[in-house]
Amino acid sequence: MNIKIVCGLFLVIVGTVFLLSVPCTALEPEEILVVANRNAARSVGLAKYYMKKRGIPKENLIKLWVTDKGKCSRMDYDKKIVAPVRRYLEKNEFKGRIRCLVLMYGIPLKITPPDLTAEEKNEIEKLNKRKLELKNRLKSVEEEDSTSPSNAANLKKELRETEKKITNFKRKTNRGASVDSEIALLLDENYSLSQILQETHYVFYGNLFNFLE
Repeated sequence: MNIKIVCGLFLVIVGTVFLLSVPCTALEPEEILVVANRNAARSVGLAKYYMKKRGIPKENLIKLWVTDKGKCSRMDYDKKIVAPVRRYLEKNEFKGRIRCLVLMYGIPLKITPPDLTAEEKNEIEKLNKRKLELKNRLKSVEEEDSTSPSNAANLKKELRETEKKITNFKRKTNRGASVDSEIALLLDENYSLSQILQETHYVFYGNLFNFLE
């Protein structure tokens, strides 16, 4: 699957080739699906303007009901963005035809990570507690037992290891994401939220209007 993501001033274009057998040629208007937000002022209007300029069919517009804030929850992303877009793409008249998603101004930019599980909360609480204990013991040893540097060295080593575990834990549980990169994976329902998935087809256009002309 080839994926292209283009970021501009007012919209984000996420191009996805859904059939590997289809050659990567220039996009035709009917191959573009425009995604707008009813809750955001001017989002739908901008979508219609863009579609008119590009000659995109009116039926290639999907209007979502999602927050107009810069961030949305993982639950809202799954239910209010991905689910309706996926249903739209699965309609018979769109299957195999849509190669590009255009996310208009008003669609959230980021997805906040879901809450930690009870097990994860317990794990990070124990690590932070251990870190504090080691710091206090190290301070006490350095102030009262200067004749035994090995004790301080051992505590410093364990403290570094604990801090490393905390860093690794935070990295593992960092499940936030950007909407534009995440929606490029909407056809893949089973991917890990706890790792970085490299996007190799990312292009930034400083002047979007040059791109639209």
